[in-house]
Parts: sequence; C-alpha cells; structure tokens
Amino acid sequence: MLKPGDIAEAMVRLIEEGKYGGGTILSKAIGVEEVVFDLESQMGANSAVAQTGAPDMSHIRGIMNNERGKPWKG
Repeated sequence: MLKPGDIAEAMVRLIEEGKYGGGTILSKAIGVEEVVFDLESQMGANSAVAQTGAPDMSHIRGIMNNERGKPWKG
C-alpha cells in the first residue's frame, strides 16, 4: 500500500531536482513515478496558451480573495 510518506518523498525529490516548476502533475503508484503534465513546457512561444493569450483571471481572483479573506497571489 502506498503511504503518504511515499508521496511526500516523490514530491520533495521532484522539487529538489529543479527540473519542473509550478503546474507540474506527478503520478505516483507502487513502483511507478511519472510526470504526466508539465505546465512550463506548454507555455512556450508556440504554445496554444501563447497564441490565444492568457485569460483574464481577475474575476476569479476577486472571488477567491473574498472567500479566503486575503489576496491571492497566483
């Protein structure tokens, strides 16, 4: 059975390697560990995000600020 410590170790290892930044999704199971999505690789000049432009997230930030009681810095 996979334990919380196994997940934590995989996350720490991923961070310490410094290869991936924010927006990374790590899949971890017994005997399997794999990055299944890396946001930074999707953000290049030719990416769909760059070509369509980043969406305006101000309305979502406003909702989150009100619910959390403090500004969101994401």
